[in-house]
Amino acid sequence: MNAKAPDAATVADLLSRSAVEAERGRPDAATALLREAAGLAPDDPLILNRLGNMLLAGGHAVEARAALERAVAADPGQPALLFNLAAAARGCGDVTGAIVALDAALAADPYFVQALFQKAVALEEIGRTRDAARTYKDFLDTAPPEILGDARFRVPIDQARAAVDADSAALARLLGTQGTAPTIRAREAQAALLGETRIFVAEPTFLTVPRLPAIPFFDRTLSPWMEALEAEAEAILEEAREAIAADAEKAPFRPYVANPPGTPLNQWRELDHNPQWGALFFWKHGVRDDANCRRCPRTAAVLDRMPMPDLGGRAPNAMFSLLRPHTRIPPHTGVTNLRATVHLPLVVPDNCGFRVGAETRSWEAGRAWMFDDSIEHEAWNDSDSDRLILIFDTWNPFLEPEERDYFAELLGAYDLHYGRTRGLSDTL
Repeated sequence: MNAKAPDAATVADLLSRSAVEAERGRPDAATALLREAAGLAPDDPLILNRLGNMLLAGGHAVEARAALERAVAADPGQPALLFNLAAAARGCGDVTGAIVALDAALAADPYFVQALFQKAVALEEIGRTRDAARTYKDFLDTAPPEILGDARFRVPIDQARAAVDADSAALARLLGTQGTAPTIRAREAQAALLGETRIFVAEPTFLTVPRLPAIPFFDRTLSPWMEALEAEAEAILEEAREAIAADAEKAPFRPYVANPPGTPLNQWRELDHNPQWGALFFWKHGVRDDANCRRCPRTAAVLDRMPMPDLGGRAPNAMFSLLRPHTRIPPHTGVTNLRATVHLPLVVPDNCGFRVGAETRSWEAGRAWMFDDSIEHEAWNDSDSDRLILIFDTWNPFLEPEERDYFAELLGAYDLHYGRTRGLSDTL
């Protein structure tokens, strides 16, 4: 024990003096002291790592590599040591050896973003551009937001994105020779593969029914009542226009977003209690608005014939939705995928649009559609005129009749348990 004590003190002194010399801008003297310390502690990975980095900074790549190889041998699987060893290997012109070291670092820490980036650079350097692009993509997918958004890292991030974009463009050209994707889902799969869009899934904020397909817009064959609805579009529009004309006096339209005080607003901040998105409800959280139904009797009669869900305190919901000029409804998801939402467009100026998941559509007056609002969706009216739509909810077409009955009972029991007497504010 007594023989080792002086060596430990000596090593500590050498390390301290080396640090001082480095701060003074005397790297050669600092390196010499580190060499001496490494001679006294030949199996200390931290000392060997410091020596290797100092040597590499001084242009002594071969000696640095030897020191770092000893450090890795002393502490196998340490990602930082392997990362530094890769840098020394590249300094020696051994790019393949650098990739081997980086692979070992990533095996120990798959989220080592610096190692991912350096591996991509090395792969690019030896002409493996496709492998490099995939590794750059891993880097972009793994790097935390604070790195991706930091201006100091803009150059490497731009480098990674340029490589990924170039590779995706080359793949797109190849796919273009294979013919056109035959279906919507095939086209979306291709777009996701190329990085042009992400895959959207149902993300209800309250109740998720598993195993229901996440389909943005449902096929019309699943709603055989749609034509009967469309046949009433002109009559419904006439009543809607009368309601809008009466708005100044009787105010049948109310702001659709009307959160109580203290509610976190998030994306709804601009629209909260804002008449730019107005609604005239016929049904709201399962309660019929008799005054509005008397005001628009033909519309109310049509809604009575529609397969709207009966979920006390929650559904049905039905309304005229009035989106004023230059107003956008931000991306959001609905509360459950056990229901679907129906739009019957009544007045649709140019420059209006609607997106569900990766699919964007333009409304056509009198032409209805049904969509899954538990998939992220948004709407906009960039025109100088009002956009008007009849909206109501219906059952998800893939639910079995016995499932509908079950969920009605389940939600009733849930509300009874929690003493809930009114519907959620974001039911539509």
